Amino acid sequence: MRMVSEWMLQLLITMVLLTATVAWAGPCIKVYQGSQFAGRSLELCQDVPNLFTWGKTGRIGSISLPAQVAVILYEQADYAGQSLALTRDLDDVGAKDAWCQNGFKSIRLIRPEAPVTCVIICEDRDYGGRIEELCRDTPDLAGLNFQNMLSSLRIPVNKEAILYEHADYQGRSLLIIEDAPALDAYGNWWNDRISSIKIRPKLNKPAQEKVVTVFEHALYKGRILKLVRDLPDLSTYGFNGPDISVKIPPGWVAQIYADTYYGGRSITLSSDLPDLSRLNTWKDQVSSIRVHRQTGAGG
Repeated sequence: MRMVSEWMLQLLITMVLLTATVAWAGPCIKVYQGSQFAGRSLELCQDVPNLFTWGKTGRIGSISLPAQVAVILYEQADYAGQSLALTRDLDDVGAKDAWCQNGFKSIRLIRPEAPVTCVIICEDRDYGGRIEELCRDTPDLAGLNFQNMLSSLRIPVNKEAILYEHADYQGRSLLIIEDAPALDAYGNWWNDRISSIKIRPKLNKPAQEKVVTVFEHALYKGRILKLVRDLPDLSTYGFNGPDISVKIPPGWVAQIYADTYYGGRSITLSSDLPDLSRLNTWKDQVSSIRVHRQTGAGG
């Protein structure tokens, strides 16, 4: 009777904590203390930084996931230590890896409508297939058995990721500043071709600052890129098409170049340009941009 009371108390505490911290609605996962989806179970609808209230060790024997939901199980509380990422049901967590037999102390849910705190790389388009969480630079994805497998990724709102063709940040590179459900949207070449990744804070200034804004397509449509500094190669952002448009705030100037690193033909803009392709004096693509304040312009 005492064991049942302890379990009910632990379950009640956990549900109260989860109810108090739920920030969004969405499908929940179900974790089981035993393998093959047996034994005591608990439904989780929110990240849990410490599973101490569930059982004595936070041990999870199996886990059931609804569609479009992935989870990352962590060895330690507060999402620390070794981790295991899952995108589908797993009937025996302990058999996945030797260290998994010791149980988990925290769990994070990855859902399309939920923000992420680290870069999430995915094997398939639309964030499907196997996933891994990257919270720091990774010089060789082969160490995660993820070399040449990346097809989509999610990016925290305050971060950006530079994807490299080869290990140790070598070869061609592609900078991603927002969630990318399909890498081939940046060109068919990029899918399944990434071997290393750098992660850094977003270089763009807050939106309320006066910045030059480059739009992917004419008439200020498509993805946007806000610039407060020179950009030597627009192709790293996938913004070097012939029909870009540009908005320039008062007191700012943008000089666009046909070649990377400010080479080739150039033209200077001091006012908004809704469609570069219709500019009679410009028939090239834009490969690099310099931006600066006009002399004597105020803030």
